[in-house]
Amino acid sequence: MSRRRARFGRIDPWCLLAAVPLVCVAALLIALAQPVAGVVVLVPAALVPVFDAWANRPSPAPPRPRPVRRRQPGCVPGRAPARPRPVPVTRYPPRR
Repeated sequence: MSRRRARFGRIDPWCLLAAVPLVCVAALLIALAQPVAGVVVLVPAALVPVFDAWANRPSPAPPRPRPVRRRQPGCVPGRAPARPRPVPVTRYPPRR
């Protein structure tokens, strides 16, 4: 399954250095009876943090790799693993 990427991330505090003065200018223009000019300045002031949050969205988690099945020596895929050869049993210990 693929995980979707988040649409927005955290807002960088440094982008507020551009947005806050624009909001102040927009408020000043609206207070001076220029509401159209205030709205024109307010739109970019709102778009700056939105763009910043979009640019800082987190990347999706990488997919988990499938576990690697290790083949045993002497094993053919699709067959049962080969049995180890039995150790010969001797009655007497070897001579020195």
